[in-house]
Amino acid sequence: MSRTGRPPNTIEDVWRFVNRREPDECWLWLGNLSSNGYGQMSVSRRTCLAHRLAYTSAVGAIPDGLYVCHRCDNKRCCNPAHLFLGTNADNQRDASAKGLLAHGSRHHNAKLTEDAVREIRARRSAGESQYALARTFGIGRPQIAAITNRPEENWSHV
Repeated sequence: MSRTGRPPNTIEDVWRFVNRREPDECWLWLGNLSSNGYGQMSVSRRTCLAHRLAYTSAVGAIPDGLYVCHRCDNKRCCNPAHLFLGTNADNQRDASAKGLLAHGSRHHNAKLTEDAVREIRARRSAGESQYALARTFGIGRPQIAAITNRPEENWSHV
């Protein structure tokens, strides 16, 4: 028994908090959400992500090192038909292909804007030194080199 007098949740209890709809629709988690928007539930005194519990309950065990990814990109979705297993690299590639990853000025660590990158490239093409540009824009000279010498890898969307 748990501290509240009821038995602890099991993996199968995940379905009590899921709004099951048509097979092709997202089945939304109705319970608690994590700070980043994923459904979560306590199972055997351990907080677990709802979509992982749904996958385990409907499909089976998740091998070590694999993620349960969403085809629908809905963090609250628990429909097993929308879930698939993949590595972290698979998940990142999928998110990147769908334009879901923050890049450029939208990235939380960005110090530059797209306009600043265009200006850096133009001024470097005009002969301004990497050191002068680094001082002007408040970044390191290696970042200036990366932006101007390898644009296909750095700020490639600009």
